[in-house]
Amino acid sequence: MEGMPRVPMLQPEPKIPANQYDEEFRLKIKEYILLHFQDDPSKYDNAISEIMTMKQNVSNSYADVETACLLKRYYAQLLMMKNRFPMEEGDPIKVLFCWYDRAMEIAHSATYDDVGFELACVMYNIGAVHACIAANESRENEDSIKNAFMHYQYAAWPLQHLRDKLNASKYASVDFDKELLTFFVNVLLAQAQECLLEKSLIDHRSNLVVAKLAIHLRDRYQECLRHIENSNLGDYVSSHKYKQWSRTCAIKSEMYGAIAMIHMGCQADDEKKMGARYGYYKIANEHLMAILKLAEKEDRDTMKASISFLADVVGNKLNNAKKENEFIYHDRVPGNEELCKDLEGLCKVRPLSFDPLDPSVGGEDLFSGLLPSGVVKAVSEYEEEKTRLKREVLQRINVKDDELDTFLVSLRIDEIDLNADSTPFVLPDMLLERNAALTTQPDAIPKLLDSLQKVSDLAREAGAKLSGLTGRLVDVDLPEITSDEGYKAIKKELERLTEHHQKARSNNVELHKAIAAHTTNLHLLSLSIDELTSKLAGPAINAGATPEGAALRRVLDKTREMQTQRAQLVQRLTDEMNNDNIAKKLLSERDSDHRETYIAELKKHEETIKYIDANLSAQEKILSALTDANADFSEFRKKIKASLNASVANESFFGHKHFFYHTLFLGFRRSEQIMALVTSYDVYSDVCSKVEDGRNFYMKLLDRLHKLTLAVEGIEAAFGAEREKREAEKRSLEEKMAALKRATETRDALADFSIGGVAQTSLPGVPTPVRGGRPRLGDYKEFYRNKMSGGAAPSAGYIPPPTSSIPYQPLVPGGVPRPDVQYASQLGQPQFHASHPPVVMGPPSPAPSSISELTGYQYHHAHEDPGRQAAAVQQIPYSAVPAMSHAAHAVAHNPALGLPAHLQGTVAPRPQSGPPPAALPQHYVPQQPLPQTNHTHIPLSTHHLRTGPALQYQQYAGAENVPTPTVATPIASVDTNLAGVQWNNMQQQIRAQTLPVSQVQHVPAHYPISNHPQGLVYTPVCPPC
Repeated sequence: MEGMPRVPMLQPEPKIPANQYDEEFRLKIKEYILLHFQDDPSKYDNAISEIMTMKQNVSNSYADVETACLLKRYYAQLLMMKNRFPMEEGDPIKVLFCWYDRAMEIAHSATYDDVGFELACVMYNIGAVHACIAANESRENEDSIKNAFMHYQYAAWPLQHLRDKLNASKYASVDFDKELLTFFVNVLLAQAQECLLEKSLIDHRSNLVVAKLAIHLRDRYQECLRHIENSNLGDYVSSHKYKQWSRTCAIKSEMYGAIAMIHMGCQADDEKKMGARYGYYKIANEHLMAILKLAEKEDRDTMKASISFLADVVGNKLNNAKKENEFIYHDRVPGNEELCKDLEGLCKVRPLSFDPLDPSVGGEDLFSGLLPSGVVKAVSEYEEEKTRLKREVLQRINVKDDELDTFLVSLRIDEIDLNADSTPFVLPDMLLERNAALTTQPDAIPKLLDSLQKVSDLAREAGAKLSGLTGRLVDVDLPEITSDEGYKAIKKELERLTEHHQKARSNNVELHKAIAAHTTNLHLLSLSIDELTSKLAGPAINAGATPEGAALRRVLDKTREMQTQRAQLVQRLTDEMNNDNIAKKLLSERDSDHRETYIAELKKHEETIKYIDANLSAQEKILSALTDANADFSEFRKKIKASLNASVANESFFGHKHFFYHTLFLGFRRSEQIMALVTSYDVYSDVCSKVEDGRNFYMKLLDRLHKLTLAVEGIEAAFGAEREKREAEKRSLEEKMAALKRATETRDALADFSIGGVAQTSLPGVPTPVRGGRPRLGDYKEFYRNKMSGGAAPSAGYIPPPTSSIPYQPLVPGGVPRPDVQYASQLGQPQFHASHPPVVMGPPSPAPSSISELTGYQYHHAHEDPGRQAAAVQQIPYSAVPAMSHAAHAVAHNPALGLPAHLQGTVAPRPQSGPPPAALPQHYVPQQPLPQTNHTHIPLSTHHLRTGPALQYQQYAGAENVPTPTVATPIASVDTNLAGVQWNNMQQQIRAQTLPVSQVQHVPAHYPISNHPQGLVYTPVCPPC
């Protein structure tokens, strides 16, 4: 029967619009937008133009899919405009809609000023276009049959929706008559079933299935025939259409009845029921006779061809069945009622709807920015209803989830591997590669540790050299050398290298820590593949192979399946509620109470909620089964734990150290163990590369320090030459002081042997003898008591101090005064800079022999005395020196010394308690001061100098121009040749201006020193040649 020609189909004809939108429609819409929505109407010009264009395009209806989509889009936009703009009958915006009917012989137009009429006409055309598309299909192949099958179902729903929902019968249009709409709905569904029957014949489905589909078609067309005969369609439908529709329904009813009987006969033939087969073929022949009688006036060639093909098939099968049964089988032939009493049809078609509010159907809302207040409120209320429903569902789910999680944690199932897979454990490729790299180098780890030790040794060597060079450089405390650019560059370079060395030492510590942390894993990774596999795989215990383990694993799988399904259902419900927007649906309704709409829309989610409730209800049964299975598995669980603990305790590779394998087997999963081993090898590779970098760094650092050592030795050489000069000056000064001391002692001795009757002048500081001889012990006691009390009267013969003086003017290299002392005039008082406050000097010692022997220069280096902290570089400020000679001071304070002849006129007695004596005449003529030279005062020692202020000298009158002897040799630079030339020049000047021994000033042994360490920066310099 699959070769049977296709029978013709029936379809409604599309309606034709009689008018279009005009500019008045545009003005009315824009006016309403301005007045009621208070929005700018110009923003919706394009939307209005698109509506008018769609109306014009649907006027020219073609039987294609594009026209059907355009009609649906136009219908959706009109539906959403319906609730925004009052366009129904009696509303302010009146637009005339006019359409022609096609059911009558003469086209009849219907006109209404109601947008509902426009919606009904568009919906009718949607069904008519789908029906035309299906009727135009050839149905010669599977794709064509499938398209026709779908479009007939799409065509049936718009007509059914017109009849049941839109109440289109209220409009005076023949096409909207309920009887006509019902007829077309039944015919279109029957034709869809015909397509399914044709597809079943091509696919050679079972005879019983084909027979049931054909029986349903027979009954459906009989119903259509009765409907058209019992209705009044003949009164307003054209007679030609009415007769054609009636004849087609009658012929198809008989035709599909004959096809059903043919396939029932074939089914009886398969069951070897030859009498029944002959009976079915006889019934088919009866249907054929009825068809031939109805088709006498049929003028459609396709229908005639189908009838002719059917007649040939029925005739052949009937003759063969009759002959075989009469001559061979002689089976009883049942009656028609007996054969057809249990036959029922099978309907597999239904109307297929479309959602006009779906964006894929109707597109985006052209007037989405215009929402009536009622719609906004209704949408908000619906969102609250959705939220409440979702909250209730999630609350029930959370309670069940907490219960399930608590129960699973209490079972401690994760401790046991229940997988029944007996395949051997295979190491991953990344672990095998790292294992091969270590096993091929058995001494890789010892080599790495040895390299680390060598780097540490280099670090210690570099640190010692840096410390030694820094200390040796700090020992050089001459301002002339420390202010040199070369000295600063070397010091800066040493500081920079020290900083890099400290960072490198920190890196060395981190490398040691890293390799120590991963040593255990590296030893494990260096094992052979078999040993490594056994360590990672653990004892061969297959818990899932036992009946108890299999039962427990099966229940656990059900539990996980329940959890997964629950999560999927929750996600499904969330997505459905998020996509549930009823704003467009509310726009298509004009009811003020939307509660029924809410209830209807929420019912869409009832199916998913029902599945969630079923999932929650199953949890109680699953947990009960899980409890029983875990109880049955308890004995085997104890055996597994005991085996694992025994394997860990018997581990011999690392012994009992850190219980590594206890953590490995019981604390981590196998994947985590593998990643730990891989990470350890990566750390090992990184440490190897960094160790090599560290060795290269220290080799370069030591080479740099070697060059800096040469530079520091050059500085020390220059500083040593200057030290020798300072020591020579010290020895010369000590010799002079020793000569002065011997002269003083000689004078004292001569005084002891002087003639007793000669009166001697008392000197300050010595008690006056009581009986014309030397002072007694009591005299000295009285003198010291007066001195300690501070109120003793001055002794007789006291020489008063001078009333004016010239302060000492220290010079710097180049013959200019120190920068921290500013002079008002050549003989005026010095003005000290703010960075060096003025220093008050203490009283001179009683005699030149009081110069301390510790003032010698102490020279050593930090590397020569490891226990000594390197001294900070100090800038030693100068102190104001009294402007009179030290010899004059000694004579003034020591009665054992006599005044020289040139100072006799300037000595004044010490003031007594009575009126002061008259000033003595000034006979002393001071010498001219030495010319200013490049002199710098440098103390002889830096170990015993006071940093606090000293007492002020008493100044003597007439000593303004007493020159100051040179006590230090200036150094302009570290050039020893130039320093030698300067030293010779200064010696010549000193010889020309040397004072007598009696006029040599006393140099105080303790100069105050200001401790101001000068921080010096450095840059790398080349070592001196």
